[in-house]
Amino acid sequence: YSATLDEYTGFEKPKSLTLKSGTQRQHVSRCAVCHANLFKQTASGPSAFFAQVKKI
Repeated sequence: YSATLDEYTGFEKPKSLTLKSGTQRQHVSRCAVCHANLFKQTASGPSAFFAQVKKI
């Protein structure tokens, strides 16, 4: 399944939390590998990151 992440908060460090029984499907995991390399290369933050992604 997929979810929509806000353009700016989607790249903040996720808050630590304990998943209770039955709530696992209410949370979205994010792959740190997919966006880490591109995000590190863009010094201007998320807006520059999304501009970079559109070029790919």
